Amino acid sequence: MNAPAEDGRVSHRTVASHGPYAGAREAVDHLSEEEFPVERVRIGAS
Repeated sequence: MNAPAEDGRVSHRTVASHGPYAGAREAVDHLSEEEFPVERVRIGAS
């Protein structure tokens, strides 16, 4: 987990970039199947 910034906000880190939403969702599904903790994973759009 990332440490909170001085103003109390938690920084976020991009670990992968995918084109369509479906590709990102598949990546998260794969991580979950491999027992990676995905409870705080967020899929964002740009």
